[in-house]
Amino acid sequence: PVDFIVLVSEAVEAVQLDIQGQAIMLDHGTEPLVIMADAPRIEQVVLNLLTNAVKHAPDTQRIDVRLRRAEATSGAGRAEVILQVQDYGPGIPAAELPQIFTRFFQSASTTARGGLGLGLFIARELVAAHGGSVTAASIEGQGATFTVRLPLLDAAQDTHGTQGDHGTGADASDAPDMSARTETDDKPEDVLS
Repeated sequence: PVDFIVLVSEAVEAVQLDIQGQAIMLDHGTEPLVIMADAPRIEQVVLNLLTNAVKHAPDTQRIDVRLRRAEATSGAGRAEVILQVQDYGPGIPAAELPQIFTRFFQSASTTARGGLGLGLFIARELVAAHGGSVTAASIEGQGATFTVRLPLLDAAQDTHGTQGDHGTGADASDAPDMSARTETDDKPEDVLS
């Protein structure tokens, strides 16, 4: 089990140390948010979203990060944790929004900032491997909001307890199978190699 509040808090602290002139504001409430996850991979997703917000909204004073619980919408569904990373930069052009999770896609307005166009693709694949989803919403001139939804671990499933770091003490058999293929032929770990 992974304490998602601890994982996100540590990621925010790490990114905050590397930036000047921007504040990352974290709002997580007091309710525990525990997920079953490969902590380093989910941390990679969070770091990617945070560094993208910093990179693509350099002239803004703050980035908002929100964590909350969402109850299941159907009787068979599970409660979820929702992570939102919101910047107040130039936003994403509406014509490009459907493509931003595509492998090697880079916005025409951001290619000068570097990168390979793989970060959001990898983030989407890692979140999907954990049974979740990631989406983006944007209004040009008002910034962008990325939303990650992951299934929460309910108290009956949390038999291992969380540990101080990220709660990475779960048995390997409990973690999501990171070799599972998703919509593409490339696995996230192949892209990272």
